[in-house]
Amino acid sequence: MYELCPTEMRLNESYITIYRGYMYALIMAFLPFTFLLFLTVGILCAMNTRCAESNTDIMERAVESMATKADDASSPIVLVMVVALFLLCNAISLLVNICDMIAGLITADTQMALIDVGNVLVVFNATANFFIYITFSQSYRRDLCLMLGLSRAT
Repeated sequence: MYELCPTEMRLNESYITIYRGYMYALIMAFLPFTFLLFLTVGILCAMNTRCAESNTDIMERAVESMATKADDASSPIVLVMVVALFLLCNAISLLVNICDMIAGLITADTQMALIDVGNVLVVFNATANFFIYITFSQSYRRDLCLMLGLSRAT
């Protein structure tokens, strides 16, 4: 029978502090969270700019196909909602990682409770995306109905 044992380096306190504390929190939590936050803000600004177009531009777009326009209009909304939900649900996990790096910031019991809440929110995020797509994306509803063999009642 084989047993996996940690190496001497894995048990080194400096390794644990640098790798598990700072590097993991920075690369796996903080940077992706910040990147998604900036992208979402950029999308919201672009949507706001698009909404501020002149009436003549809006009239020219009205000539386009209605189904295509409806899907095009809902796509950024769906994207922003999915990303916003992801950011909200993963904010607790990011907070726990930050608290791990700063000793004594919160108690161990509070940290364990936050870890549990963070895990529940991550599971909620994974299941809620389906409902966001089904509610706000006409093309997703249409394709889902086709895949399930249902009539195309959207």
